[in-house]
Amino acid sequence: MSQTFNNVTFSGPSATAGVNTLGLFTGTNLFNTLGITGVVVNGTIDVPGGSAPTVTWQLANGTAALASNATYLGYSINNADPTNPTYYFSANLAGVSTPITFAVTFSPSGTGFLSIAQPINTSATSAPPSTSTTPVCFGSGTKIRTTRGDIAVEDLKVGDIAITSSGRERPIVWIGKRTVTRTHTSNFDESRPVRVMAGALGENLPTEDLVLSPGHSLCLSVLDELFVPVRFLANGSTIAYIDVDEVTYWHVELDEHDVLIANGVYSESYKDCGNRGWFMGHGGNADPDVVNAALAEYARPFVINGPVIDALRSRIAVRARELGWTITNDMDVHLVVDGQRVDGDIENGQARFLFPATAKEVQLISKTFTPAEFGLGDDPRKLGVCVSGLHVTDGLSFSKEIALDDAELSKGFYGLEPQNNHRWTNGNLSIPSTFWSGCKSHVFLRLSFRTDAGFSWVEPASQAADEKVLTLRAA
Repeated sequence: MSQTFNNVTFSGPSATAGVNTLGLFTGTNLFNTLGITGVVVNGTIDVPGGSAPTVTWQLANGTAALASNATYLGYSINNADPTNPTYYFSANLAGVSTPITFAVTFSPSGTGFLSIAQPINTSATSAPPSTSTTPVCFGSGTKIRTTRGDIAVEDLKVGDIAITSSGRERPIVWIGKRTVTRTHTSNFDESRPVRVMAGALGENLPTEDLVLSPGHSLCLSVLDELFVPVRFLANGSTIAYIDVDEVTYWHVELDEHDVLIANGVYSESYKDCGNRGWFMGHGGNADPDVVNAALAEYARPFVINGPVIDALRSRIAVRARELGWTITNDMDVHLVVDGQRVDGDIENGQARFLFPATAKEVQLISKTFTPAEFGLGDDPRKLGVCVSGLHVTDGLSFSKEIALDDAELSKGFYGLEPQNNHRWTNGNLSIPSTFWSGCKSHVFLRLSFRTDAGFSWVEPASQAADEKVLTLRAA
């Protein structure tokens, strides 16, 4: 995951200057002292110290000043509003000798809770996106229960009467729609749909595959009913992101925030969080003066981490196995050499591949998995092969050990993890031909890797044979 800021202005309670002491942030009144009235953030953040955003200071005299040396430091989760993280940055202001540390959030409650030491997550973990900037909606084809029956979301009309989870009937007052494409959306991967397969949550739950945006919440029961954004339930099998280049999203607003029945599953209706403009209105009236909704205004409490999520994920994993899914360590490790698949000999964490020395383009390919989806911490990265060594030789006079931190190994490799002396691929590692430029005739590439480090779901044979084609774009 990551978080994208499109020239977002933070001021008042949504931005706080402070002091970062050993990873603990304490708010101060430094903005007032320096005459800063707000801060504009633009760009995408991922891991701390990674790609830097552009930061612009808004000053009390009405001018703006571009900050220098902007750095993303990390994030924290506010238990009072867990769906809207707080993000921490440091940046310089001309005339001020030391960098300014500050926090911003999309949360309606602001950063006021940061008056005392707040721990910052500075680990190499992707920034969790805020639900205020993540679309929360249904994919085309989702059937919403109404007094007319279960109606595809694209066929709903303002004035239709929805039947909520409690049985109460509520009128639909607004329908939003937007088509998102990879070519026109900078952060498309964060908006890719999640498919909840038929039966993933229980018998006939859902009744058929349900396609949602990653920020859309299901209403699930753990002692009591709770809203859980579906991305926190993804397991790479029965609940998984779909690789598409285009998707049409819809959302349905009732006269009050409530729980709809979508493909037989309880799911939230639309609640305006200041993102109504993200959609192209499809009838009904939109209030242009609405402000971000307070968390207390939602129909159910939200939860995104902790023992409740662990329990739900465990329940979903058990259900996946009941449906015939199994887990394997076989990551289908192979090469693609100038467009052709090349399989190697693999034994005890060693793989040996043979290909012509004239090869120009070589990729190390494998399946991928996301540790967080297997309950292995909160690492959201897409991981392939855990590489501990690379060596090339022609079996004659040329032999070269390739250092894992070699600058030419960049495309498809995550950073070196010195404590374990290994690097993870993202499933598609490019290996430059310069590494075997001295080889004669053929190249032997030896790969050392951990065979027990990767995990992959294997779908049931019946599911693979009967794979459904999902229509994600409305006609």
